[in-house]
Amino acid sequence: MSAGETPFNLLGMLGGPQLLRGYWTGRYRDRKALVFQAEYRFPVAGRFGGAAFAGTGVVGDGFNDIRTGNYKPSLGAGIRYLFDADSNLKLRLDIGFGEAGENGFYVTIKEAF
Repeated sequence: MSAGETPFNLLGMLGGPQLLRGYWTGRYRDRKALVFQAEYRFPVAGRFGGAAFAGTGVVGDGFNDIRTGNYKPSLGAGIRYLFDADSNLKLRLDIGFGEAGENGFYVTIKEAF
């Protein structure tokens, strides 16, 4: 949530490797953002694991925009490789899909949340 003259890079946003992975980073930005997401993680074999995720979110100028806004859906899946068992550090490869054919592919270290 932002008030006053908020710099663009500090506005609430959707998209990227943490929030709604079906959209590129910062695809949607505004003063307020509301996001719901869930992820199911499961073992595959040895140091490999998998994940399935889904979410929805909205940005708007005020709370009325959030309440009645156009929520954006996102879903996807990924694989995990346990890089360092002592610190539970994982290499993460995810692909997420948004509406209207938008998608995002992410290679990151650490879980999204």
